[in-house]
Amino acid sequence: MNVAVILNYFKYFTHYPKYNTRNNYFFVTFKKRYLNTDFTPLYFCDWKDYRKITITNGSEKWEDYFKLMLRLGQDQIPILARVAKLYENYFEAFFEKNKIDLLISGGTSGFERCGLATAKKVGIKSLCVWEGFFRPNTISIDKDGMNAESYFYKNASKGITDYKPSDLFKDFFSSYMGSSNSYENLNANAMLRKIHGDRFKILKQVKNRFEDRHDLERIRLPFYQHFGARLNYYLNSHNYKSMEQISKPFIFFPLQTHTDSNIVFNGTLLPYRKYVDLVIDSFKRISKRIDISFVIKEHPHDLFRTNYPKPNVEGVYWLHPAIPVTKILSSMNCLGTIVVNSTAGFESLLMNKPVLALANAVYDKYGLVLKPEILSVENVSDLLEKLINIKVDPEKVYSFAAYLFDEMQIEGNLDSIPELNEVLNFEKRMMKI
Repeated sequence: MNVAVILNYFKYFTHYPKYNTRNNYFFVTFKKRYLNTDFTPLYFCDWKDYRKITITNGSEKWEDYFKLMLRLGQDQIPILARVAKLYENYFEAFFEKNKIDLLISGGTSGFERCGLATAKKVGIKSLCVWEGFFRPNTISIDKDGMNAESYFYKNASKGITDYKPSDLFKDFFSSYMGSSNSYENLNANAMLRKIHGDRFKILKQVKNRFEDRHDLERIRLPFYQHFGARLNYYLNSHNYKSMEQISKPFIFFPLQTHTDSNIVFNGTLLPYRKYVDLVIDSFKRISKRIDISFVIKEHPHDLFRTNYPKPNVEGVYWLHPAIPVTKILSSMNCLGTIVVNSTAGFESLLMNKPVLALANAVYDKYGLVLKPEILSVENVSDLLEKLINIKVDPEKVYSFAAYLFDEMQIEGNLDSIPELNEVLNFEKRMMKI
């Protein structure tokens, strides 16, 4: 089988050819950073070739392809319709030339989304790939798109509660729920270093920005925003609370990165800070009546990218961003979780903590979570009050987890180098598409 792989955020599949399996892999990218690598065969599509497209010959789907950059307020370049048409033409020719049978793509950038749409248009099978829901042990796959854009979300069986888990899931789930967190014995700064790796080293970040200076779709945060967020952390990190300082029962609000594509594609409010303000205002409305605390944790990968105002609100505490989500959820004082559509909501359900979700999420169906019909302070505050009295149905969550795992998860980690058994399992799954 001839398999095309779009290179964008992860290099996981570039290791597949070295195992000499029966599939042929063709890599394609729009990022110049990959041109000096040894991924072969590697094809490059230069968006600047849009000049060959006439002004009237643009793509009708360009707004959907470039939804991420448009909704995040990036420059709305008037040539996007022609860039999208260039991508469509490129993929059609690329598929035909290499006799492609299957496309593997992410679902974030316009190039990736155009690849998926074009594959579907010409009758080529496709797999949209992103991080798994059982992290860091799995990879998510779906033939249509990510998260709530997925075929799974739109067409999952209504008989989910009657689903019979596979033996593979039973073995996996037992190991997953019994695993310990590797961050537990580290202090906060050490945990941050382990989470970040070299991702937020200043010189590396400047280097990456320079290398991607011609990348049309790079989400460019202003330097002053990076600098201000980093400076704010260094000056105010002592104000973060530890778990030991939270003595009362609480509702947990784990923040997502403010540029998270899951929010852009499957949420309604932007910028993300509007969700944060809405949730805090909702808690303030009922805080004296329910007499519990409200605990917020910033996403550690957002720590040096944006800075959230932290007003002095009674009962609202900001935890250190390095504290593992599982440690917070396992606290006896944690009464429930409110999320936009974070994977932390799914983790919360697995740990028997009820969830209030404010946007579309893979796990928001089948009565597993509370969800407001209209986003308003009144509606959200009412549901927060209701949340602390809800009990999670473990059997229902287990059935959903089994269905999710068997239908759209495969063991592996996109940030790692795959072993032979992972490659063979993934290729076996590809054959069933």
